[in-house]
Amino acid sequence: MNINNGNVQPQVSKGLSASIFLLDSIALNAQELVESDYVTPKDMAMGFKHFSYDYASVENGAPELAYEYTQVKVPLGKFDVMDQILVPSISIERNEFRVNNAPSDEPTLYSIKSQFMFIERQDEQWTRIFQITPSIHSDMESISSDSFSLMGLAVWRYQSTDHSAWTMGFGVNRLFGKYM
Repeated sequence: MNINNGNVQPQVSKGLSASIFLLDSIALNAQELVESDYVTPKDMAMGFKHFSYDYASVENGAPELAYEYTQVKVPLGKFDVMDQILVPSISIERNEFRVNNAPSDEPTLYSIKSQFMFIERQDEQWTRIFQITPSIHSDMESISSDSFSLMGLAVWRYQSTDHSAWTMGFGVNRLFGKYM
């Protein structure tokens, strides 16, 4: 397994991996979205991301798996709400699995996420960020109450010097069928 920007990606011995980022032409920096007095732990980006892993098997087994991931993410603006900055965004993700040499229905799964990030500068050194992300995850053929999830994140950032900062927080998300 390979973890890249919080996304878990399978590690395969034979595969094609391509990532396309349109960050230079359409990237939005959190500093541009909020006034210069507000600081966020990392840059916000919008754009298109795609990668693909070609068919590969595990330890030369008969079944082979191919995987494709596509994401489109768009921030929807910046708003002043209750002495905080609200930055909503929407993200659509597509996960496609293809299996050779094994009985499988080869599912294609979709995730639609709507993210609401509240940023508040508490003083010269402290910034607080709350993020709420309702989402739906489904193959779009069968949708049940298990298809819906809600993620919450609370982060505090402490600017210790001009060149370093501490970021700490906690989050809750539904993983593997239950909230953790």
